[in-house]
Amino acid sequence: MDLILQRWLGAKLRRGWHPLAQPRRVAHTYRRPTGGAILFGEVTLSAEPAERFSFSSRAAWPEDAAGDRAECEEAVLCAVLDELAAGLVPALGAAVVLESVGWHPVDSSAQGYYRAARQAAREILSVGTGAPNV
Repeated sequence: MDLILQRWLGAKLRRGWHPLAQPRRVAHTYRRPTGGAILFGEVTLSAEPAERFSFSSRAAWPEDAAGDRAECEEAVLCAVLDELAAGLVPALGAAVVLESVGWHPVDSSAQGYYRAARQAAREILSVGTGAPNV
């Protein structure tokens, strides 16, 4: 890993992290036309306060998604971490679960799941009133 990235990540983690204040369950659908194609992703995430970050999946993917499942779940994980670690002091005190996904056999993509999960994680960090959930 590049030295600059190592220093940045080390400094971020040395500051500690905030736990979530309360559990949340959020669903988000991302659908965006991109010329002739559409980017699609649909996720339901749940998150509970925890001492350390964890991520797991309980989502039942359809059979025709088998070849894309690992890449799409990796995109969800990346999106969650990108959002929870975005602040000066990350909100990494969370146990996050990918509860369910929606699937479109043509339009679903890792980028669509990344976008849906990033928005869902952003909503987890608020309590619905715009107040922070950390």
